[in-house]
Amino acid sequence: MTKKDYLLSGHIFNDEEKLLAFQFYFFNIMLALATSFSPFIAYIHKDINFILFYSDMAFVFTSFILILLLRYNKKYFFLASHFFITSLYIAITLIFFLAGDDPTKVIWAPIFFACSFLLLGSKPGLLWLCAVLGSYYLGYFIYGKSFIFYSLSELTLISISFVTVSLIFNAFRQKNEYDNKKMMGINKSLETSKSELEDFSAHLEERIKQGLIESQNKTQSIQESLNTINQHILTAQIDLNGLISNVSSAFCQLTRYEKNKGNGYI
Repeated sequence: MTKKDYLLSGHIFNDEEKLLAFQFYFFNIMLALATSFSPFIAYIHKDINFILFYSDMAFVFTSFILILLLRYNKKYFFLASHFFITSLYIAITLIFFLAGDDPTKVIWAPIFFACSFLLLGSKPGLLWLCAVLGSYYLGYFIYGKSFIFYSLSELTLISISFVTVSLIFNAFRQKNEYDNKKMMGINKSLETSKSELEDFSAHLEERIKQGLIESQNKTQSIQESLNTINQHILTAQIDLNGLISNVSSAFCQLTRYEKNKGNGYI
């Protein structure tokens, strides 16, 4: 009995679903980390802001529900990934605005970009990148440095690093898509070759059967001709010693000679 892989949510993936299998691996790792470590982050945020505490706990609950949802059916991956990215976006935005001067609050954005690009693809990942950076800049221009705790130049450098990280994850995602499409093309070519080989084998088998039938018919026809010759035509085989070694039935009937059990005729 094959043991089900937890990181694949217990599902079986065929060769055409290699990219989806990779996404399940990555998604389940992220969900496991979110479920395990977010309570500790919520405990830290409890003394900073009660909104952050409840946001973190809601994120923990959401991640656990998504783990169960992924195990139910593969088709829920699209829904679960969008729900997870949206929840993560809300969490990291609240952390950025409410965590004060905590310097670790910007590390959540690269994690968010990795999830958005690897789980959703290039275009949705780009939209989420714009949404995060837009909210950061909007918050800066509304509340100012005293609330955001970052200057405009620092925020620009953070944005550049976020874009760089996003490009890296996007390239990694595209490489996986390319490898998956290439593998699918190879599998399709192999399936075509296999089908052609099976057709050729079936055709060859049919020709062999027809050849055997024709050979049997020819053999039967020859045997019938020999029987006709034996019954109606006088034939005799004489060896080098002048002895008759074999004669036809018609010869025996006419001459009234009988075939000896030994060699030759008398």
